[in-house]
Amino acid sequence: KTFIFDFNKFDPKDINNILRRRIVQDVKELKKDRLVRINPKTTQFISYSPSLEKRILSKVYKGVKVKDISEGLRISIASATKQYIDKDKYFQYLKEYVSRNVDQDFIENRGLESDGALAAIAGYYLYMHSCNKKSEFMKEDINIDLLIEELTIYSKDDVIRMKYIEENKEEFFRIAKERDLLFSKISKVATKINGIKNSLNNLEGIDPKITIKEYNKLLISKKEELEKEKEELKILLKK
Repeated sequence: KTFIFDFNKFDPKDINNILRRRIVQDVKELKKDRLVRINPKTTQFISYSPSLEKRILSKVYKGVKVKDISEGLRISIASATKQYIDKDKYFQYLKEYVSRNVDQDFIENRGLESDGALAAIAGYYLYMHSCNKKSEFMKEDINIDLLIEELTIYSKDDVIRMKYIEENKEEFFRIAKERDLLFSKISKVATKINGIKNSLNNLEGIDPKITIKEYNKLLISKKEELEKEKEELKILLKK
């Protein structure tokens, strides 16, 4: 379940206690058992590539185990479970807001286009709003209610996906490994494209009348070819 912290209303020292209470409350609702207790020595949380979850839960419950159900897959949980929940359009409002308020090169250079990255950006905006702060990435007012709604939908679907993985491991990993291979190919092509972009940037100050002009054309042609290949691989990944 998703709940939102207003950091202005809580003492930072109380956050771990609040998280413990909310986690227990949600587990009681899910299991329909009012006597549920969470013992860090016997309780195990599950997550998909849980780097952030491990950092947070280790502070909330000392010594608790967090199981990574991705088993080393590099693709997102959304791509890996596309056959179960086929949604491509998370964070539509947030994407539009970011496109108007954040430089596109900044987004691309830092890999902030994925849904996971957008969820982190949503958290940043919520925190800034709760502190009544503005930044260079907030040139206009943001609709917090709509942002929370989009984040809640994304978080809920993530939990449903993890439940599906736990209940359908064999089928999931058979399909996910094929998608992971496509993702790897896309990453390699993207790396080549970035290399060509860097080469083009390095050629900007060179006199176009010399033979490098032809080299410049070749690089542009190769970049377009690779971008086409990347888009074709992305289409395959969506199927």
